[in-house]
Amino acid sequence: MPTNRITPVSQALGDVHTVFITGGAGFIGSHTVDFFLRKGRRVVAIDDLSTGCLDNLDEAFAFPNFSFIEENVSNVDWLGLLDRHDTVVHLAASVGVKKVCESALVTAHNNHVPVEMILNAMREKGGGRFLYASSSEVYGDSPLIGSSESDFLQVHTHLGGRSAYTVSKLYGELIALAYAEAHQIPVTVMRFFNTIGTRQRSEYGMVVPIFVQQALLSEPITVYGDGTQTRSFCDVGDLAGAIFSLSASSHSAGKIYNLGNPEEISIYELAQFVKAETGSNSPIHLLQFPPERADDTDIRRRKPNIARIESEIGWRPRIHWKQSVRNIIRETAYIAPVLQAEKHAQRFHH
Repeated sequence: MPTNRITPVSQALGDVHTVFITGGAGFIGSHTVDFFLRKGRRVVAIDDLSTGCLDNLDEAFAFPNFSFIEENVSNVDWLGLLDRHDTVVHLAASVGVKKVCESALVTAHNNHVPVEMILNAMREKGGGRFLYASSSEVYGDSPLIGSSESDFLQVHTHLGGRSAYTVSKLYGELIALAYAEAHQIPVTVMRFFNTIGTRQRSEYGMVVPIFVQQALLSEPITVYGDGTQTRSFCDVGDLAGAIFSLSASSHSAGKIYNLGNPEEISIYELAQFVKAETGSNSPIHLLQFPPERADDTDIRRRKPNIARIESEIGWRPRIHWKQSVRNIIRETAYIAPVLQAEKHAQRFHH
């Protein structure tokens, strides 16, 4: 990518209210950047591109009120960067089951260290607005149908990187709300449920792009377990809208909100839909869970109760999960010849 697309930290400062979005070149981050820019906000995206991609920001770079900083959020001089009226939407984190399981220490560090750094800078600046992206993983395998923000949380603490992800996200919630209480910083905690849409990549273990890629390449669609486990998929465009609405509402400060789509489907149903929509002849194979999800540690049901954000902010998802999957299919089909060539190259080298 041309280096002139990357704005140094010193040039990202301005005399107007700025929204800083960490993880801004990632799947959710880039869509959130686009949404805020379309609403006329000045946006600075921060990302070290370890899992994000500059191509995700093609639309954003067309806006004069957009800047990009290529840096790990833990290395940013937040005190020098922030103004007391700025907003930080903190999305940066270790992502995907495969990646978080590689190292518990790295996952824990990436997820919790920047939170305190940013909030401490806001405390010293005397203001700011902080929105923290947590995860539905903090609910664990709850026996309740429809997870609510007031639920008692049940989390595994012995699963290495996966536990490190869950516990560090929960610790981030605690720190954020503690800063809110002690230093009157407007903080909002957002618990993201399964989110899908364009720009989502399969290599980090995300189920929908994996199924779509397998179907388009006529490979077996691999479903773990018996496929009866359920998820609730929210379109990333809807999620970005929810983040914006929460950032614009003073009523959301000091609270936790579920962000997701309450419609629940089984993973086997998802596989069948992907196969039908792609016209694929791929068989659906049921496999044993991989080690990081074995021994009854996989979440059987995941469905958000969104009554709080619906009643207080007026937000509800509008895009059906089937349309989101179709969007992913169209995007992936466009690059399918490249994926096919890579597949043949890997076979040749082996």
